[in-house]
Amino acid sequence: MWDKLPPEERRKHIQARLTPGRVLLLHCDFTTPPKDKFLALVAVEPEPLFFVINSEVSEFIRRRNHLMQCQVEIGHEEHSFLRHHSFVDCTTAHRIALRNVYEQLERDIARLKDNVSPQVREQIVAAVKFAKTLSAKHKAGILSALDLGR
Repeated sequence: MWDKLPPEERRKHIQARLTPGRVLLLHCDFTTPPKDKFLALVAVEPEPLFFVINSEVSEFIRRRNHLMQCQVEIGHEEHSFLRHHSFVDCTTAHRIALRNVYEQLERDIARLKDNVSPQVREQIVAAVKFAKTLSAKHKAGILSALDLGR
C-alpha cells in the first residue's frame, strides 16, 4: 500500500507524524561503525534533533554521575518497537538533515515508530534541564518542542 502512494502523499503522511517524542529507526553515519539506531526526535525546527536510544549505558557514562543522570530508561514493555530495556541518551543532540530523514522513511515507512510514553517524555525533559553537555540553544529548542508537542 505504501509503495502505491504518490510521493507527495508519502511526504504528507511522514510530515504529519514527525513530531517531538516520536521514535524512528534510522541509519546513522555518526556511529562507529555506521548502523541503524532507534532515535527519539526531540526537536523539529529549525532542524531535526535526535537523542540516541541505546540498549546499554557505556562504562564511561556509568562512571560519571552528571552523564548518568541524563540516561532515561525506556522499557520495552510499554514501547513495543524495542526488544530490550533501553536508555535514551540525553547528553548529545544529533542533527540529521531532514532530507535524509525523509529519504529513509519514504523507502521504508516501518522505520517510523510510536511516540515515547508520557512518563519517558517527562523524564527526557528533566534530563535536558539537568544536562551540562547540551548547548543553551539546543536545550531551549528541545524543551520548547517537547512542551509544545504534548
